[in-house]
Amino acid sequence: MTQARTTAISAAIVATVAIGSVLHLGRVVFIPIALALVLAALLAPVVGQLERARIPAPVGATLLLLGTVALVVGIGLALSGPVQDWARKTPEAIAAAGKKVQAFRHRFDRLTALVIPPEDATSSGDSTRGSAPSDSTHEAQDSEPALSRQASPTPSGLTPILGRAFGTTTQIISALTETVLLLFFLLAGGRTWRDRLTQTASSPAAGKKVVGVLGEMQRVVSRYLFVTLLINVGQGILVGIAMALIGMPAPVVWGLMTVVAEFIPYAGGLVMVILLGLVALAGSQSPGHVLLAPGLYLLITTLQNNLVSPVVYGQGLRLNPLAILLGVIVWYFLWGVPGAFLAVPILAAFKTLCERVETLKPVGVFLEQ
Repeated sequence: MTQARTTAISAAIVATVAIGSVLHLGRVVFIPIALALVLAALLAPVVGQLERARIPAPVGATLLLLGTVALVVGIGLALSGPVQDWARKTPEAIAAAGKKVQAFRHRFDRLTALVIPPEDATSSGDSTRGSAPSDSTHEAQDSEPALSRQASPTPSGLTPILGRAFGTTTQIISALTETVLLLFFLLAGGRTWRDRLTQTASSPAAGKKVVGVLGEMQRVVSRYLFVTLLINVGQGILVGIAMALIGMPAPVVWGLMTVVAEFIPYAGGLVMVILLGLVALAGSQSPGHVLLAPGLYLLITTLQNNLVSPVVYGQGLRLNPLAILLGVIVWYFLWGVPGAFLAVPILAAFKTLCERVETLKPVGVFLEQ
């Protein structure tokens, strides 16, 4: 390896680490920008159709955002009743699931006791009986009620928790407000952004090339999000019907959670399987019934991934599963849950860029399925 190649690789590693550090440290700024860009790619074709109908881009963007907000609020109000009922029953479900886990644990301990040789159990019992309780043990037992009384929560102890919760809620509201404002200006600009990019390029040909690449990236991301939304809605309907048939509580909520969770590859499905298992464990009497709800979810997800997605997405939207997994891990590390949601759209846009730039084509070959 020549000195120049070694220097280039070292510089690339340093640049990658530096960019990752900047993205992680500046996530409060970059996450709303990235979300606005991705959502603008999804909604820009609608604004374009309104422009062709002689509706100005600012008016079309306003109508589109107001309609989207009204739709989200309407869905939230329609589901508020089942969600509140489910939230009230959640502590009881968790407690019931804990009791079931304890029962399974006792059964496992009994099976383990049958495997352990009797002399090992006798020796362990003798060592336990040989240690008589000392006065300090009695004092510790006598002091337990006092300690429990001292450890009881006080109103002043809730202050840090409420402060953290209020701070998190404020950050979420602030990020959503920034995202909506940026989205509005991106949509209201219409064709202005493309015209300005063409004008600021070094030559008209270079400007057209840049605009063409950006337009292709926008179309790929828009198509991916739209197709994914349709697939997730269909999967959510099937999951809701399946949960209703087996008697799971709040099947509509499970369907809605499926639509949202499936936007995060791998992690969203894992969370759904865990939640379904816990709720099924709380209300079931047999181990077989506990596995029924997660098993149905995995069956529906497997059929969707192997039969529906390859046909609906098409060759242009297929990404390497390994690249998707690595992308989700990296962007979750950088930006948390929003990063996991943005990982696949970013990969799809980057794959399109790699296909248009000669030096990046090997990377595009790796990203392609």
